[in-house]
Amino acid sequence: SAEVQNLAASGAVKSELLTAWAAAKGIPVSAVAGSPPGSIYYAYVPATGTYWALADYEPASSDSLNVQVGFQDGGSGGLFKKSGSGPWQVTFEGAPTICDQLRFFPQAVLIAWDLPTTATPASIC
Repeated sequence: SAEVQNLAASGAVKSELLTAWAAAKGIPVSAVAGSPPGSIYYAYVPATGTYWALADYEPASSDSLNVQVGFQDGGSGGLFKKSGSGPWQVTFEGAPTICDQLRFFPQAVLIAWDLPTTATPASIC
């Protein structure tokens, strides 16, 4: 089927996402406490052979103030894309996060994840 497949992210996928996100952010994986429950989305689009993911992370309590501040104002989120078996490409969310999500993900992926496909009010983007 060419439709979007909404997938459960395995532990291996979650680890790949975290590793790619931390590397792109320039922080060690140990600086991340984890992800809030329900904050990781994962999908596959067979028609394009593309995997998509959305994840949010929390700083470790032992992080420096500088690292903790880097998680604020959308800095805790990652938008991910992977073609076939290639590496994850990471884009960081800004504020408001919905604007970046609407620009980054295909609408069909957002629908599969039951996430907003428009910004309210539209003027925020």
